[in-house]
Amino acid sequence: MNIPAPPERPPNKDTKGESRLNLGTLAAIATIAALVVAVATFVLQFFGPSWGIGANISPQSSAQTSIAAETRGHPAPAPSANPPASSPGAVQGSCLDGSWAPASCDRAHSAELVSTNGTCDLQALTEFAGGKTPADTLRHDLVPTALDGVGCVVTVPSGLTATIQNGLSSQEHAALRQCWDRFADRDVSCDQTHTAEVVYTGSGTEAGNCRSQADAYTADAFSRYETRLELLSRDSDGAVSCLVQIKGSNDLKGSLRNLGTKALPASPRS
Repeated sequence: MNIPAPPERPPNKDTKGESRLNLGTLAAIATIAALVVAVATFVLQFFGPSWGIGANISPQSSAQTSIAAETRGHPAPAPSANPPASSPGAVQGSCLDGSWAPASCDRAHSAELVSTNGTCDLQALTEFAGGKTPADTLRHDLVPTALDGVGCVVTVPSGLTATIQNGLSSQEHAALRQCWDRFADRDVSCDQTHTAEVVYTGSGTEAGNCRSQADAYTADAFSRYETRLELLSRDSDGAVSCLVQIKGSNDLKGSLRNLGTKALPASPRS
């Protein structure tokens, strides 16, 4: 009985030598990789910016970018109530925003600069508005204020759209003038419904003849419409005011200043 010979065994491998070969190869690869990284870092650091590679972004600039993004996402804080040390670019007649910086007078603005020096009083403000004291009396909420580092300013009342500078000689002058509503017992601007208009504010001596003041203010319209108008006077803060009032249950709308021969702007009270 023939017994087949056992198959030849393959020659023994030197596993120890193979392990030594693998470790050596790995060490060589690691060394080469480290050298490549070092060279690449050196090249990018010294030549990258000139090639437009690896633009520098410092932590500070990143933080600034983040802050700017947050600022754009929120409304600007309200202007400070305190004026700045100076208001560069502002000259007499400039319109000002809420931070007292120059602004366009063609748009809504917070104040107007009456002057950068000199007296800051009602006479200066009235002349700035294109009027003359004691005949022209400004509405009660137009008040001159002296601010350090800015000058003499007047704040624009809420709802006023007319420019204050030379406004008394403009078509919108009634909005700047002082009138009175006896039915509501309150001062109003003359572009609102009212019953009387202030035609003089000054010393008691000069106001002794309110009739002559009324005719001068209205270009003789008071005498022309005397049957429909009457005179009033009142004292306030040491000054005397002369007023021309419509009689009966009627209202005035608009100003009597230089009315002359034009129609009386009166109508029955509704």
